[in-house]
Amino acid sequence: MAIRIDRNKLLVVEGNDEKNFFECYLNYLQIDNIQIISLGGTPKYKEQIPAIISATGFNPLVEIFAIIRDAETNENAAFQSIQHIINSLHLRPPDENYSFSNGTPKVGIYILPGNHENGMCEDLLLKTVENHPAMVCVNDFMKCVNKLDDPPRIQSKAKAKAFLAAMPESVPHIGIAALKKYWNFDSECLSSLKQFLQSFK
Repeated sequence: MAIRIDRNKLLVVEGNDEKNFFECYLNYLQIDNIQIISLGGTPKYKEQIPAIISATGFNPLVEIFAIIRDAETNENAAFQSIQHIINSLHLRPPDENYSFSNGTPKVGIYILPGNHENGMCEDLLLKTVENHPAMVCVNDFMKCVNKLDDPPRIQSKAKAKAFLAAMPESVPHIGIAALKKYWNFDSECLSSLKQFLQSFK
């Protein structure tokens, strides 16, 4: 993974979908001058995070370095995994999720969807639109498909796609949906993530 670091604030996310979402959300928060690196959607953190830290420009340029990833089925395990990788690279990770360390560089870890829950980015974004009229249709659809012999394996991804299919202009990805302003950036459920990202200011 060929990377060149050209800014002193660095945010690492899982895939291009997440990169597009965070670009939109950071713009909404009026937080700029952050380099966002996507790990390609199927990240191998043990290999890719060291590659980023050893990339041209990381040291001594980077002052703030944050990693955002999905909890999947175990938020604590996801956090501890990233924490261990950062420790192994002789940097100081935060002691708790959703926070930054006081080291040099300052390192932050945020495990999605937040609120000490398991899941992924889609789970968080769905919460921002839980009161949208389209969600009545989406919930009815999910009840129906879950009666199938082989229902969707990742419920939140299926539910997010169903919601996006109900929008005025259907789009296939959560990042593009952010560009279309389909997610509610004013939702209270984003307050923890907002606070975390404001550490980049």
